[in-house]
Amino acid sequence: AGSGTHRLGGAASADGGRSWERLDLPPLLEPGGAGGDWTAQVVGTPYAVALPGGGLRLFFCGKPSAERGGMCIGALDSPAGRLEADAWLPAGKRVSGSASYLKGMVES
Repeated sequence: AGSGTHRLGGAASADGGRSWERLDLPPLLEPGGAGGDWTAQVVGTPYAVALPGGGLRLFFCGKPSAERGGMCIGALDSPAGRLEADAWLPAGKRVSGSASYLKGMVES
C-alpha cells in the first residue's frame, strides 16, 4: 500500500467470473531487478488465454519505474495449465521450467 508497486498472484472463480477467491500461492510475478529491468515497478494487468491441449498463456504488463514511462507486454505459458510459479515458461518455450528460470526470464 502506497509503494506504487504491483504483483501478480492467482485467483479462481467457481461461478463463471462473477466472484473470485484468492489462491493461497506465492505471487506468480513480482516487480524485480534494478537498473532498467522492464518490470522493476509494476507487473500486472493479466489476461489468461486457454491453449489447445489444456495449457494457458498469460499476457501481462510491466513498467520499469515511476520516472520512466512506457508499459511493456510479456507472455508466459503454462503447458499443463497449472498456476504455481514453477509451471510457467516464456511463451513459445517448451523446456522444463522452474521458479528460478521464471525469475531469470523476467529480470533479463
